[in-house]
Amino acid sequence: MILEIDAGNSRIKWRVIDAHQQAVIAGNATNTRLLAEADAGFPMLDKVFSSLRSQPGNSLTRARVSSVRGAGFQDMLSDWLREKWHLEAEFAVVEDCCGGVTNSYTDITSMGVDRWLAMLAAYKRAQEACCILDCGSAATFDWLDADGLHQGGYIVPGLYLMQESLARKTPALKISFEQWTSPVPGNSTQAAITSGIVAMLTGFADRCYLESKTGADEKAGKIPDKENNPQWFLTGGDAELLSKHLRWPHVVEKDLVLEGLAIALP
Repeated sequence: MILEIDAGNSRIKWRVIDAHQQAVIAGNATNTRLLAEADAGFPMLDKVFSSLRSQPGNSLTRARVSSVRGAGFQDMLSDWLREKWHLEAEFAVVEDCCGGVTNSYTDITSMGVDRWLAMLAAYKRAQEACCILDCGSAATFDWLDADGLHQGGYIVPGLYLMQESLARKTPALKISFEQWTSPVPGNSTQAAITSGIVAMLTGFADRCYLESKTGADEKAGKIPDKENNPQWFLTGGDAELLSKHLRWPHVVEKDLVLEGLAIALP
């Protein structure tokens, strides 16, 4: 069985997959909660995976990791895996080419490994032109053509990051972190903020959709055709929330980063 971990900016997700690539355990926690107990050796993760120890044949054989948390976290995680499970952590890295996908970055070390893994997984699913919108702490857009060549992307603040920046810079607004609403004009300051932020991210997604659609047609020497659409994937913690407000075809696949680990680290 293989342990897979996606250590992002806000949350850490994990799952254990069996020989059939099916998840037998899956979960997530905020970085704040998980890292608060890191010095004690990740006791929450110990508890999550303790059930595996009592089941014959359910021992972990590998640990594949995607991490944007930096060297300090990676060292702590590596020590925990080595001590508790006698495993050496395998960390995915961004490459020039992998799984049929070709990176367009001149400096590949400047690309987040989570974006790279999501692209690998999306292209494996689509096997044609595809776009990935990752709705996490940052909202990232990446576009691959039919040959798997990365066409570039965008990075903007995500929902909570936009809200937090308003709270820090405009304390007079007294922003409360309430449930997100539909992207329609609000009748209170709080509603105007939450609905406005959703409207901004929805508008960003729509702009990305038009960019990929028009660009794909122009690259093929065609007049833009509404029927010529790359496959669209939404992933990340806020994917389902954003999905409700998009009017064009897409699918929500919240575990693309974890799926990409098997491609980067076969």
